[in-house]
Amino acid sequence: MGVRLTLAGLRQIFDPAFTAQTIFKMTDPDTRKIVMELGFRNVWIALLALLSVHRADWITPAAIVGAVFYSPASLQHARNKERSGLETIAMASDLFIPAIAIFYLIAK
Repeated sequence: MGVRLTLAGLRQIFDPAFTAQTIFKMTDPDTRKIVMELGFRNVWIALLALLSVHRADWITPAAIVGAVFYSPASLQHARNKERSGLETIAMASDLFIPAIAIFYLIAK
């Protein structure tokens, strides 16, 4: 999952128009700045999660960050009744991440 988010984040950084147009249905070039910032967050959160595999003391912070960031994102995707297939895929991963993170935090 971390690798997929890293790749998605890199695409948001280097091709923000794709996410702006296909996920958010926005064509204004200024929206690309926001998508790039989203990409940076996705990359850094994914890297934190991937690095926590080697640093056990980072697992709890990574789980908290994942749950806090991706829970509202998944809810926003779910509220969009006109979401595309690509947005449904984004919603699924955005639901999966906080579910696993919250499960870890409760089971800990």
